[in-house]
Amino acid sequence: MNNFQQMLNQARMVQQKHENFKKEVFEFSNQGDLIKITVSGAYKVTLDVNFKTLLEQLDHDYEMLNDLVQVAINEAITEVKKKESKIIGTV
Repeated sequence: MNNFQQMLNQARMVQQKHENFKKEVFEFSNQGDLIKITVSGAYKVTLDVNFKTLLEQLDHDYEMLNDLVQVAINEAITEVKKKESKIIGTV
């Protein structure tokens, strides 16, 4: 096989891995399962927050609740990006 054909095959493999990864679903939880996040490989995010319990625990500190949710989402997305790099990077 010539170099061009090898590069083309490698590109196809990466594309296939990327398409497969987009179908994956990753679940994360934070704060003792009070914040649950699902992120697809296509980076679609689903959020399930037990607001009542969290607000009680935080003494109704809405700013802190906002920060906790933002951090949880960002951590979940960062983990999915790491998984994507690891999976797609192995050709």
